[in-house]
Amino acid sequence: MITSQTNPSLRRKFKYRCLINPSHVGTDLHHIVPRSQGGSDDDENKVFLCRKCHTMIHSEGAVNWQEKLIELRKLWFERYVKER
Repeated sequence: MITSQTNPSLRRKFKYRCLINPSHVGTDLHHIVPRSQGGSDDDENKVFLCRKCHTMIHSEGAVNWQEKLIELRKLWFERYVKER
């Protein structure tokens, strides 16, 4: 499992929050498109989730969540992150 210690600068962009449930602390780094399915290790393919949401996504099938996570990530960055 990849933890928040892996990418502290990205975690700051997520304001230490879970992308799905921002009232929870985002501790787990999740690849939107799994690397085993050709997903990259670039920051654009990563989100932070709380343990509960991360477990839920994998139990339901991560592929089923890809489009939703891409949209949520886009909205998060539009709202909270100012790229330079």
